[in-house]
Amino acid sequence: MWIIKMNMPLVLMSLVGGGMIVIVVLLKKIFGRFLPKRLFPLLWICVLIRLLLPFSLSTPFNLTSLPDWKLPVFFERFAESTDVIVQAGTAGQTAETNVTEDRQIAYTTTNEVTQSALPALQWNWATIRMVGTLLLGGFLFWRYTQTRRKFDDSILIEDDERVSSILEERNVRAEVYLNDQIQGPLVSGVLRPLIFLPASLDFRDSELLRNILLHECAHIRRRDNLMKLAALLALCIHWFNPLVWLMVNWISRDLEEACDETVLTILDIQQRQSYARALIQMSRKRLKFAWNYCAFSRNEVERRVRSIAAYKPLKKIMTVSCLGLLVCFTMITAAAAQTPFSSELSSMCYSADSRFMLEAELTRDLNLPSTQEIRSRADQALIQVLRQNPQDGLNALKEKAATALAAEFHAEPRAFHIAAYLNLREEKLNQEYREHELIYDHEGYTYQGKKVRVMEDKMAGLYSMQSDGQVDVYIERDDHGQIVDLKIYRVQD
Repeated sequence: MWIIKMNMPLVLMSLVGGGMIVIVVLLKKIFGRFLPKRLFPLLWICVLIRLLLPFSLSTPFNLTSLPDWKLPVFFERFAESTDVIVQAGTAGQTAETNVTEDRQIAYTTTNEVTQSALPALQWNWATIRMVGTLLLGGFLFWRYTQTRRKFDDSILIEDDERVSSILEERNVRAEVYLNDQIQGPLVSGVLRPLIFLPASLDFRDSELLRNILLHECAHIRRRDNLMKLAALLALCIHWFNPLVWLMVNWISRDLEEACDETVLTILDIQQRQSYARALIQMSRKRLKFAWNYCAFSRNEVERRVRSIAAYKPLKKIMTVSCLGLLVCFTMITAAAAQTPFSSELSSMCYSADSRFMLEAELTRDLNLPSTQEIRSRADQALIQVLRQNPQDGLNALKEKAATALAAEFHAEPRAFHIAAYLNLREEKLNQEYREHELIYDHEGYTYQGKKVRVMEDKMAGLYSMQSDGQVDVYIERDDHGQIVDLKIYRVQD
């Protein structure tokens, strides 16, 4: 069962996107020499999709459905909250959800804090986020208009056969202009891209002109300016995330390297040497806030020239490996997180025939409404497991319960987390403890006459503490809930 919702909180989008940015940068740093340069813009596209689209994907492969995965507490306030007390059962047997007084107090307190503090906090954060987005967006637009004015006095190149033949060869429809206010060639525009060449360019050097136009045509064919625009949009939305600022710079570098590699695929060895010389000759100092344009840059020329010198045609096995890496990266990051949801599913279910009680929670969003009917179905499935398998151990019961719920709700067993506790009355528990010299009185527990400071029985769900105790006692049970050992630790003075 695959579920897609467009409701992921922005902060969670930014957190997951930041993790993806770190992964791409590490891949670049560690394996950049061995991987094709054109792979990294594809990886950045995956990151941009995560940052720009608030989709939440719930699949059997979600990382959050792994055993013992817990959503960070930071995001719990985004989850739906429910306060449902239900009774569900079958003939002759009842499953109850008994909310204790402590839990009621805790819920009431949390609810009051949520009602009083969180709305103001959310309002303030939403306001700050919106103001930051508007300020950064306005600043970038202002810088764009200031830079765009430099192109107003450009001269259209119309009758140069060399220019038109290269554009026709690369199947690119774009106008080429000369401009005396720019230091290097660049491409401007998304829907109607234009190529601008510096007026200082030596048009007598046909080989230089060809290399420059091949590079700019590669930018246009790859829609690099559209990707840069998407990166800037992500920056405006996630301006509070420093990793997104880092991403914008990395995208600019990787687009240039990918463009170089695209051009090299159509050049022979001598032409590649000429292309490297053109790169050096036409490099320029990086203009501030030039993220809107695709252009040569002096900052990365040395590294790019080394990449050109080391270029080798991509082998089929490398192509297949890169496609596999791209698919794995896409699937893993898409399933890395989902919108917080209410994980409550069943009541605490028990049977007179079984030594255990079972309770089920969801590990991923199955789009199940938090209704009494859903909880009743889950309760009945758990009770049926307990009644049909009274002699089974804890692990077998958990496995069968998950399988039963999977069949009931048409999901995989891993989508359900089963909690199990001993179904023993207090008198029976104390009787078992006495058999191991652990005695309970109205003041607390004692072991062999010594006062117990900490007593923990996880399977029974019991924890007791006395500040003036002399020993700590931890009870270990086997798969059938029988006490097998008492771990005793003396309290040091």
